[in-house]
Amino acid sequence: GSDVRKADIARSRYAADLAATNLRSARDRIETSTRQTVLEEQAARKRLALASRTLEIRSKQLVATRARLALGNAIVLEVLEVDDSIRRAKLRVTRARVDVLLASIARANLTGELLLRHARLMRNVQQRAALRAAPLPVVF
Repeated sequence: GSDVRKADIARSRYAADLAATNLRSARDRIETSTRQTVLEEQAARKRLALASRTLEIRSKQLVATRARLALGNAIVLEVLEVDDSIRRAKLRVTRARVDVLLASIARANLTGELLLRHARLMRNVQQRAALRAAPLPVVF
């Protein structure tokens, strides 16, 4: 009897140690993933700021190039090239915005914030639906 009991205790301790190790490992993976996602979000925000600044500069450059064209100091091709650079800059801004949103969603998902947002949204939707379904009081 006591040997069986000792074996059961040993198995239980082993299972508890294994569970603790697995928990630490999962916690470490989540922490690493969250840190990486936060860094990606920060980088995306920096790319957005830089892309926005580039677009701003290119827009000023277009105004200047058009003015030079009006004065005869530039050719139409220069205006077209600057216009094309503005189009590319707008695309970079849009891509950077998407990157920021994706990174923000990933971070919110990892931290549980996304689930909380969803719960609040659902609560608000349910409250609005209940208000629409409630009968209006009749006033004479």
